[in-house]
Amino acid sequence: MANNKERFIPSDPSEQPQKKTSPSTTTELRDLSEVVESKTSVNLSDEFRNDVFLQWLKERFEENPDYYKKLSGLPFPKIREALLSNPTLADTLREMRTDADLEGMFNKTELSSVETDNFLFTLNHRFKIDPKLYERPKGIDFAKVEDALRRNPELLLSLYKMEKTGGSPDIIAVEPDHFVFADCSAEAPLFRRNSTYDEAVIVAKQFGINMMDKETYRKFNKLGNFDNDSWNWLKTPNSFLNKPPVKNAITGQFYPNGEKPVVYHNLADYRYPYCGWRGVLKVSKN
Repeated sequence: MANNKERFIPSDPSEQPQKKTSPSTTTELRDLSEVVESKTSVNLSDEFRNDVFLQWLKERFEENPDYYKKLSGLPFPKIREALLSNPTLADTLREMRTDADLEGMFNKTELSSVETDNFLFTLNHRFKIDPKLYERPKGIDFAKVEDALRRNPELLLSLYKMEKTGGSPDIIAVEPDHFVFADCSAEAPLFRRNSTYDEAVIVAKQFGINMMDKETYRKFNKLGNFDNDSWNWLKTPNSFLNKPPVKNAITGQFYPNGEKPVVYHNLADYRYPYCGWRGVLKVSKN
C-alpha cells in the first residue's frame, strides 16, 4: 500500500470501515444533547476537535441565545475545554448541523456584511497561526488576500461553503496573478462524505470550485500529512469514468507509512462513509 499505483478496492459494504458507535452521553454534555436536533452520531477525531468546528459551535450559541437558555449553567468555554481535553466526551457529541442548516448553506447566493466580516475574521485567525499539519507559502500579506476576496464576493461565497462543510480552506500556493486556496482539513471534509462521485461533481459545481484531480492531489500531499483515515473522490476523465464493465471513479488517500499518496479507483455510484472530496479555488489578485 506504500506505492502510488492505481488499484481497485472492493466496494462491498461489508468491507468498508464502520462508524464507531458513540458511548452514552455523559453528564457534562447531557444538557447540550437535549437541545440539539441531531440525527447522526460522529466520531470527532483530532481534526474535528479544532478551532474551526469549535468556532461553528460557538456561533450557534451566540446566534441562538434563547434557544440555548437551558445551557445557562453550561457555558461554551466549559464545553470547549471538555471537548479538547477528553476524546471520550468528543465521541459523544452528536452532529449538530441539521438538514435545514446544510440546505440553507447550499442554497445561499450571497453573504451578508456580518457573515462576510465574520468569515474573513476566521480566515485571518487561521492565517496568523502556522499550521502544524501542512506548510503554507511564506510571505503572504493577508491584507492583500482580504482585499482580493472583498472584490470577488462570489469567490468568497465559494470559500464560505468550503468552510461550512468542513474543508478548512487555506492558501496552498501563490501564482503571479492568483492566490490558490484548497480544502486543508486533516481528513476528507466531514459534511461532504457519503456521496456518490456524480453527487460530488454536482456539489462542486454548485460551490463554484474545482475538484482536485490526481496530479493536484499528489502535489497537495507534499505540503503535509492528509487523509490518513479517510479518502477522496478525485476528478475523473469521462473516458475512464464510463469505461465498461462498471462505472469507476478515481480516489486518493495518503498512507502514513508510504512516501506518496495512493491513487486508485472505486465504484462511482456507491456512497462510502469515509469518502469525501477536496476542492481548489483560484482568487485573482487584481
